[in-house]
Amino acid sequence: MLKKLLSHLVAFGTPLLFLIYKFSHLLFRFGDGNAYLYMARSLLSGQLPYRDFFLADPPALVLFLTPFVAIFKNHLLWLQMLPSILESGTATLLYLFLRRRENPLAFLAPAIYLFAFSTLATSDYLSGVQLVIFASVLAIFLHDRGSNFWSGVAWGIAAMAKLYALPAIVGFLIYLAIRRDWRTVTRVVLGTTAAATVLMGPFLLISFDKVWQYMVIHQFHRPPGNAKAAVWGFLFAKEWFLLIAAVFGGFVSGKRRWALILPLGLTALFFLLFQDLYYLYLDNMIAYLAILAVIFLGYLWGRAGTKKIAAMLVLFYAVFLFAGFADYQSNFLTRGRFENAPEVAALVKTMPDGKYLYGSHEVAPLVALLADRSLLPGYIDTNAQAFGSGAQDRELASRLLVENGGFLIARITDLPDLGIRDAGYEGFFSQDIFKNVCRRAAVFPSTSRESDNFLVLYHCVLR
Repeated sequence: MLKKLLSHLVAFGTPLLFLIYKFSHLLFRFGDGNAYLYMARSLLSGQLPYRDFFLADPPALVLFLTPFVAIFKNHLLWLQMLPSILESGTATLLYLFLRRRENPLAFLAPAIYLFAFSTLATSDYLSGVQLVIFASVLAIFLHDRGSNFWSGVAWGIAAMAKLYALPAIVGFLIYLAIRRDWRTVTRVVLGTTAAATVLMGPFLLISFDKVWQYMVIHQFHRPPGNAKAAVWGFLFAKEWFLLIAAVFGGFVSGKRRWALILPLGLTALFFLLFQDLYYLYLDNMIAYLAILAVIFLGYLWGRAGTKKIAAMLVLFYAVFLFAGFADYQSNFLTRGRFENAPEVAALVKTMPDGKYLYGSHEVAPLVALLADRSLLPGYIDTNAQAFGSGAQDRELASRLLVENGGFLIARITDLPDLGIRDAGYEGFFSQDIFKNVCRRAAVFPSTSRESDNFLVLYHCVLR
């Protein structure tokens, strides 16, 4: 009885500890999440994704954020906790899943998952990957409990948050097909279809052409992103022990291993082929790896001859996690911070009424929300990929801002000694127009601790 109580205490106490730690370091950050928050606010005011503004993904993340934006209103800092809350929910599901399978070390799953370097680093940003992971793990958990229709619904939510959840869904359905469990396949497909229809159907009816252009055509015309070898190499450097333990877990996990291995394998294959890869995408695999790793450790623990080996591996794993935590704390926790967001917003609030704000999707949406100002209509997500693929017109956006005498805000690298001046806006604003009509209105130090060193507000107006 005491052993069971201690297991519960560790399993449920670990997510609480994780949340306390994340809450104690709560700050605004640069990132895609700022654009999603502004989209949620726009939805509350009657604007719709696709019809009124560009959205490269299905709408589930924006729909998920909308009630939180409505409830917390101007207290936007609290919403920075949503990624960590979702990750804590995922960790709890991992424990419940493994406990149901009578894994003696199931209580370690939350710690292995939450304090993995990848989870620590990516949960600082509201990117949408956390919703995908939570929904995917929930889908597997519900299937394990026999709730196959609702498992499909969860898979549908994952896919409607980010399209990169689709390979995992295909892998899971292949697993069911291999078992010739056609009744379960039918229920899962019905659930997935129902969720996709409810979440995506209205937008397809209202703006089918733009949905097709933004979610399909855009994806196939995105310019190449980061070097894939570097991204995968970084994952192995940070998670090599988890990866190795998961491989062994795949060998000892029994016939049902394919319910995990096929979604994981197809997801990995997709990311190997996808040309615009970011490290946070790979976080989508960490939950699967954590399950398999705990299966391996539990397998060794349950055998008399290998229990000591399991104990040594658990101890080594604890050291590995601590080293990753120390690396994150020292080198990554302080990156990407937008510490002076309130100060920037206070100045933007003094702009003349009727003047639009436009700029980096990592900056402008959050500043606009804090300052209660409007972004240039239709331009919330200004990721350079959207302009590079042709989904949005950079020259048109630049002209519209100038015609309205608006303000451009961007993260800028300014190193005159190296001949670098005002670099950082080129992906989303015309260089020719910038040189002719944009002048600095305010300059703030960048707190990102990345390549940019200033945050600059420019007034762009014909003179």
